[in-house]
Amino acid sequence: RFRVLNYKNRVFDRKKIIVFNCRETNLFCFLEPIYLTLKNYTETHAIALYWAAGNTSAKNLIMRKLKVSNILDSDILVYLSELHVVVSADMWSRCSSSSRHINVFHNQPVKYANFPASKLKNFSHFYSWGKFSSQIYRDMLEKNGLIDTVQIVEVGSPYLDPLFSLSREKELVLLELGLNPNLPTIVYAPSWNEGLSLRLYGKELFSFFRECDTVNIIIKLHPISYTEKSHSKYHFFTGSQDWKKIVSDLVKEKATICDVTQCDNSSEVLQVADLMLTDLSSIALDFIALGKPVAYIHCEAFFQLATSTEAARFGFPTKEGLLTDRRINAGRDVGFVVNDVRDLDSLFRSIPTLKTSLSENFYTFSDELLSHKGQSRVVAAEHIISLLQV
Repeated sequence: RFRVLNYKNRVFDRKKIIVFNCRETNLFCFLEPIYLTLKNYTETHAIALYWAAGNTSAKNLIMRKLKVSNILDSDILVYLSELHVVVSADMWSRCSSSSRHINVFHNQPVKYANFPASKLKNFSHFYSWGKFSSQIYRDMLEKNGLIDTVQIVEVGSPYLDPLFSLSREKELVLLELGLNPNLPTIVYAPSWNEGLSLRLYGKELFSFFRECDTVNIIIKLHPISYTEKSHSKYHFFTGSQDWKKIVSDLVKEKATICDVTQCDNSSEVLQVADLMLTDLSSIALDFIALGKPVAYIHCEAFFQLATSTEAARFGFPTKEGLLTDRRINAGRDVGFVVNDVRDLDSLFRSIPTLKTSLSENFYTFSDELLSHKGQSRVVAAEHIISLLQV
């Protein structure tokens, strides 16, 4: 269909084609900043920008946010040898072997640590955030014998760039969220998996949140937790709990609680929050990169489950590995561990002094996470332009 629409005659012979492949809605925010930066080059360089989507939801999001049409189906990219560069943010993206295929690190240390060669070899370049993710890429490429065939480029995080240039007052952002600017703010950002905090303690946590008057609470669940009941994997993703309704009811009951789970880009939440509460979600790395404290709810059930059923997939079969390897635990060893939900009250009350108790290891790790702070999108765009030699 791409060719039938006569794009080949109009564009392919005159311009270098760059396609942003957004297979899922949650990947859009990692690609959009690079796309918007490259748009500034379209009048001075012979490039043309397109989008591909993996499903209707992703397509609708792209159309709504960017006002673009003629969005391709992700599945056909592998057949289009005319594409010069394809940029994606997940390991399942595929395109023609004649295209340069760039993977933008989107902060999934568990999965990235153990992807097979069959996925890795589909890419020509990996864009890392900093020393930490570069080492993850290096380890997995060496493990699969691909270290000499794929390039690692340290660009930083285009997704986090706005956090280093936001000029809006914290008070204004909190007021827009309907929260109290005079209270400390925590963001609860768990992963979705069986055995982690939402599944184990969700209702207990929300009951505590309902009674808590010492902080604002921003709820940012993994988007998969809001999977519709009609979806074939509803039980797998949600544990058969309608988390969207549960959270909605909670927000209606408590003025100091808001939900940003379905916001297209909630980066400002990270800017205004004082503490992140999570389990093993890799979003904790975003917060640590900003030099902010993270509390990890200990979930013994997950460690038991992971070491028995997911060890082969993740490649870290011991509980000790899950507890100490930052590629898996998102920096748990430099954060605060919560062993009992009842301990949250004292933790929240200590927020004003938490940063003073962060270790030297925390700040060393924070520095390793992110390079080119605030300029990552420009670094990524300029690298793409250099690849095309236009």
